[in-house]
Amino acid sequence: MGIVQPALQEEEAVLPSTPITSYHSPSISLTLSSLSPTTNNKNNNHSPPSSTCSTSSDHPPPSYTLPLYSHHHHPKSSWISRFKIRYFHFNRFIQYLILLTIFMIGYMLGGSQLHLNSDKSKSLSSSSSSLPITSTEQLARFVLRQPTIPFLVTINPTISSDSSSVSNHLPLHSLVHHPSKPNHKIPSIIHYVFGMSSDFGGKPFGFIHYASIQSAIQILRPTEIQFHYHHRPGGWWFERALEIEGFTLVKERDVTEIFGRPVKHFAHKADIIRLEALRDYGGIYLDLDVFIVRNFDSLLNQEVVLGQEARPTAKYKRRPGSSSSISENGEPVGLCNAIILSRPYSSFISRWLSSYKTFNHLRWADHSSVIPWTLAQAHPNEVTVLGPRAFFSPLWHEDDLWLVHKTTDWDFDRSEQFAYHAWSSISHATYLQSLDPDRIHATGGVEMGESSFTYFVRRFIHDSIRQEWRDAVHNRTLTR
Repeated sequence: MGIVQPALQEEEAVLPSTPITSYHSPSISLTLSSLSPTTNNKNNNHSPPSSTCSTSSDHPPPSYTLPLYSHHHHPKSSWISRFKIRYFHFNRFIQYLILLTIFMIGYMLGGSQLHLNSDKSKSLSSSSSSLPITSTEQLARFVLRQPTIPFLVTINPTISSDSSSVSNHLPLHSLVHHPSKPNHKIPSIIHYVFGMSSDFGGKPFGFIHYASIQSAIQILRPTEIQFHYHHRPGGWWFERALEIEGFTLVKERDVTEIFGRPVKHFAHKADIIRLEALRDYGGIYLDLDVFIVRNFDSLLNQEVVLGQEARPTAKYKRRPGSSSSISENGEPVGLCNAIILSRPYSSFISRWLSSYKTFNHLRWADHSSVIPWTLAQAHPNEVTVLGPRAFFSPLWHEDDLWLVHKTTDWDFDRSEQFAYHAWSSISHATYLQSLDPDRIHATGGVEMGESSFTYFVRRFIHDSIRQEWRDAVHNRTLTR
């Protein structure tokens, strides 16, 4: 629905031209000074030639002419004279040839050094790890090739491993306003919002939240993760999250009202905080039950990206004994705000926030889903809307949840979706709450607890953190 921005034009590489200095007649006169003057000096026929140039006005420089060939000249002297004459005529050519030779030698030496550095970098990268190049390194390499770069990506992000280091979300009026420009990319910053109520909505930070963050880190490779909260979570898994490089805590206010209208539910408070974060910083907002399937590189040139949420429609059955049948290809009911990509200060996010002037806390999904869909249809040039299969398939219906968690029939890798939203508000108690590193790694089919979901998520939970978790359980520093 949105217009794809054109790719950046590559800058023409123009090598600076170095003019070659012309050699004028005085230099030629000096060269010709080695020849015999038109004076008769028989005593010096075989003596070395000497310069007779003078700057005195009383003795103007003599004119030089080529000596006439004569049998009285020594044959050797004549041959030398002709050689010097030819050297003069080819002097300019030799100078160009020398410059060309020097250039070619420098080019070959530079090429050899380039291949040497390339081989060295390949060796270092292969010996260090098999991980792909981070977005920061890719950007740094691009900057070396182009002197200017308009991307709003932090090359050297502030990374703090100190869990006590907390920054505050600065309100918009205290920031320097830089309107979004068409050639700006969506920054490689991931935003999470959590802890907007003291009881965390009955779902404290746990294993499934940690696995969600790991999926984003390992596939999206962000430069920074901003964890926005009002009530700071705790627990063993949150302590592991604090150890992640680039994980930044951002303290948020308690959203009690917006435009004079009361905000009561923690979910509505989180809806507002995510929009303010994207307005002020730009980046990628993800719910903590979103699992990344493939990278978002093809989406980062857009201004704002949202995905449709479809309405389940009767089409075919999936779950044995199901009383209803559904399909994810139904009519869109809105744009789900569980995944939002945006440049800072985008027009669409500003419109979305302004729509909260009509906010009603009794209307559950109006401003989180329905109104952004209405705005997208009214302002299609400000947002790119993806179909429901991009982010939100399978759906939240029980038949879809059963397909993901009780069968091995859904293949995330072949689904062509960017991400999967686990719909924790519905699935947490039944499917997600009981998962841990061992259950995620269960094999042997459905009978042994394996499912489409566990098969997909296990790739993000490495053996090291699994063993660390087992030790914590064994030492009773953590409960299952």
